[in-house]
Amino acid sequence: MYDNYGTSRTFLLSLFALLVLTTGCVSRRNQVVKHRPPVSTRPESRPTLMPVDEILDMTERKLPAHEIIEKMDQRQAIFDLSVEKILMLREAGVSDKVINEMLARPSSR
Repeated sequence: MYDNYGTSRTFLLSLFALLVLTTGCVSRRNQVVKHRPPVSTRPESRPTLMPVDEILDMTERKLPAHEIIEKMDQRQAIFDLSVEKILMLREAGVSDKVINEMLARPSSR
């Protein structure tokens, strides 16, 4: 009689465990997955070589320094600057803010 009690108790515990596991699986199957990888609103972009001529053109059109820098940021612009080009930018009236920003960026070299 004692053996039947142990067997029936084991059976009932096993049945209960199976019921708990099955209920957990069923409820998870009906759940909507809430975790999704972040979606970028902006396509992946790489630094772009921006010709000095574009900076000169924007300066000639009287764009303020902060707008030129904003355009540089949007394109993740990098520059191929030489001493001659820097002097040319200064002579053309490009603001020191813009030139300093150009120099602070990684070089294309």
